[in-house]
Amino acid sequence: MEDFTVGIAGLGLIGTSMAKALKGYRNWRIIGFDTDEKVIDAGEKDGVIEKGYTTMDKTRNCDIVIFATPPAVTLNAINSCEYKEGAVVCDACGVKGFMNSIRDDIDFVGMHPMAGKEVGGYANGDGELFENANLLLLKRPSTTNRAVKLIEEMGKAMGFGTLRWTDSKTHDEMIGFTSQMPHLVSAVIVRHPLYESCYDFEGGSLNDFTRIACLDEDMWSELFYKNQSNLKEQCDFYIEQLTKFRDMLDDKEAMRKYLMQARINRQTHELKENS
Repeated sequence: MEDFTVGIAGLGLIGTSMAKALKGYRNWRIIGFDTDEKVIDAGEKDGVIEKGYTTMDKTRNCDIVIFATPPAVTLNAINSCEYKEGAVVCDACGVKGFMNSIRDDIDFVGMHPMAGKEVGGYANGDGELFENANLLLLKRPSTTNRAVKLIEEMGKAMGFGTLRWTDSKTHDEMIGFTSQMPHLVSAVIVRHPLYESCYDFEGGSLNDFTRIACLDEDMWSELFYKNQSNLKEQCDFYIEQLTKFRDMLDDKEAMRKYLMQARINRQTHELKENS
């Protein structure tokens, strides 16, 4: 593939990490799009991208366009751009309910890298961020086999260890459980009044669990909002379980059985994961 060009829109943590991970792969040329001119200048100076633009006009020259943009603007950004014939368009959003609203003429593959950091932005981009991580992939009925193979190749080139195809309904339900609810529960814990004065009382368990409370409130509130139906169901489950356990506090044997089942569930999950 001569002059094969990958365009990455949004040079934050994920977009920059993707650009770095793809650098030097075959003859692929990486260009970037970002509204911040300073980010574009830094990307060019650092060699992360070959060329950068503050407008999206050059998407028409790209063979792959990846939108690593905030979820609030991604759908409109995808639908507003022009693409060359045969171009494949991807996104990197944490919710996928918007996929059915993407223009029918776009050969689209949804991507969700299951990797990240507590800090974002161009400066924190890491070419090894995706090493052995999971990559969730989604297609539409109109997605071509060529697009499927091309994005699988790109995912492997970025270093992902597992590529898992799914659908938007399953994706949003599972991500609500595996990612969004843990972030929400972590945020609840650090809002407890005792958190302000727990210095010297804290150990690894609290620090490990509250680490993910250092989140980007603009992005995560948007993700929560777009996945509200799943999160409401899961909040109801948490409320039910916490209420159940509160009522067990005067019954030591009931608590023991509850915690034993939790341990068994976790050990069974770990065995399956490692098998």
